[in-house]
Amino acid sequence: MGGYTPKNKMTATLPEHTISKQEPASSTDIHQPEIIHLQITERCNLACPKCYISELNTTPASQELKPETLRKKLFEPAAGCGAQTLVITGGEPYLSRQIYEIIGAARPLFDQIFVGTSGYFLNNEHCHRSIDAGIDHIQVSLDAVNIPLLQRLTGIKNVERLWENCERFIRIRNERQASNRLIAAVVIAPENAHEVIDVLKRCEAIGVDSITVQAYHEYGTVYFRERVEWPVFRQFDPDFIERVREIVEYIKHAKQSGSRLYPHGEIYFDTLLRFFEDRENLDAPCSTDKFLFVDSRGFIRGCLFSEILGHIDDGIENYLRSKAFGDFRRFVSKCHLCTHGCAYRPPMDA
Repeated sequence: MGGYTPKNKMTATLPEHTISKQEPASSTDIHQPEIIHLQITERCNLACPKCYISELNTTPASQELKPETLRKKLFEPAAGCGAQTLVITGGEPYLSRQIYEIIGAARPLFDQIFVGTSGYFLNNEHCHRSIDAGIDHIQVSLDAVNIPLLQRLTGIKNVERLWENCERFIRIRNERQASNRLIAAVVIAPENAHEVIDVLKRCEAIGVDSITVQAYHEYGTVYFRERVEWPVFRQFDPDFIERVREIVEYIKHAKQSGSRLYPHGEIYFDTLLRFFEDRENLDAPCSTDKFLFVDSRGFIRGCLFSEILGHIDDGIENYLRSKAFGDFRRFVSKCHLCTHGCAYRPPMDA
């Protein structure tokens, strides 16, 4: 339940590299991103009605970039420009048969590697291999405890394993005395707001290491090269807003009582409430330019709500100097759509 499927699937018609080299900006300075956000696959076994991946299930495995290509064209140049964290997402990253080879290619170059997954494939083998591969943080989406609701949110039936696999990973990690951390990601939306506190309590009970709570972003693509299409903000009913307020108060009380499970500061949770109450006047500054958003074919976006701005074949430094990226940075300096800069920022650095 990470976001919204844009109506305009702008990359679904671009199976080949069709983006020409960007016009260089006049500045000689290279912007230094901190985080690479890499979709190693857009394929997924879930069918979440509100998925944010525009290319969901449209890129075949044969077109996904190979580990060696990623190392040469993305990992090494991005690390050379200052990126220290690699975030691997999908689709479902564990559907990629290359996931461990990709991690192996990246591991020497980044301080932290973070994998975002549904948790569906965290069986014994993947738990052990993930630990051995040196994944620092595995983030699992957990949006309900009620099984029928979780089935509706994920679009599949066998959802009990999502919670069971989280417990499995924690047990194996503890038995091996490993340092890999399990993060629970909980997205608040009208469909599940009544369950979120129960989700938080269950996460606490099974021993997750951290919990990040996010707002559901219902809008699709906003930023185009030639124009910006601002969303029409949804108006939420008072009962839902009151539930969000209860969630925020629950988290604040936990933090004030000494809980270290919620990494964001209290101001973030005030902003989270305001996201639903008063979106048009939200003033959380965007920090998405700390990222490079790259999909499984090497196309680069400004953020998850941006159309394609470049391609890794043209060089990371060229992209970071390009007019297209410069224009996008000027746009995000005035964009206040999201709750904390970027809803997909790893919580460990919040």
